[in-house]
Amino acid sequence: MSKSSGKYIGFRSAFCILTSAFILSGCDQVGPIAGLVARNIPRHIDAAYKGLGHQTVIVMVWLDPGIKADYPDLQMDVAASVQNKLIEVTTTEKPDLLKGTTFPVATSTVIRNQENHPEWSNESITDTAARFDGTRLIYLEIKDFTTHAGSLDLYRGVLKGDLKVVEMKDGSAKIAYTENDISVLYPKDSPNDGLPIGTDSTITQGAVEAFSVEVAKRFYPHDEDRD
Repeated sequence: MSKSSGKYIGFRSAFCILTSAFILSGCDQVGPIAGLVARNIPRHIDAAYKGLGHQTVIVMVWLDPGIKADYPDLQMDVAASVQNKLIEVTTTEKPDLLKGTTFPVATSTVIRNQENHPEWSNESITDTAARFDGTRLIYLEIKDFTTHAGSLDLYRGVLKGDLKVVEMKDGSAKIAYTENDISVLYPKDSPNDGLPIGTDSTITQGAVEAFSVEVAKRFYPHDEDRD
C-alpha cells in the first residue's frame, strides 16, 4: 500500500466517525465538525513543472556575492541538498513525473566549473546551460539568507531564492519555467524576534533542508497539510 493510499484510508475513517458524530450531535454541531474535517484533509498540489521525466538533470546555484562572503558553504549546501532531495523522491516515492530522471553531474563539479569561469555570471543562463552535457538545468539564484532574521542575539533563519528550469537540446537552450521568491522560515513557527536556542550551523542546516523540500515539490504532485 502506498503512503498516499494509507493517508486516504485514514482520512476516510475519520470522516466516517465524524459523520456519525453529525447524526448524534444534531444539526447545530454540523458546521464546526465539518470545518474540522476539512482542515484535516490535505490539499493536493499538482507539479508546477512537469518536464523532468526521462531527462538528465543538472542543479546549479548562484549566490549573491554578499551572501557568499558571509556563508561560503551555502552554495554547495543548497545545490547538494536540492539534488539529493530530488534523488530521494525519485527512488522512494517514485512519482510518474520523475520516472527515468537522472543526475549525472555532481554538484561539486558544477560549482567548480562556475568558479573556473567567473565570466558565466555576465552571460544569460541559457548560454551557460548549453555548455553542459544534460537536457535540463535547475537553476537557483539565492537572493536572501540569514540565521538572524529577527534580533541579532536570537536565531531565526530565512532563505529565499528564484527558480528557473532550462531545457537543453542540440546545443541550444530555453527557459521553460520560472518562479520567483521561493522562501522558507526556519524554525517554521519561530517568533518574529527569533529563538534563544540554536547555532548558525543548525539554523543553516534546517533552512537549507526546508528550502530543498519546497524546491523539489515543484516537480511532482504531492499532498500538503492545510494551515
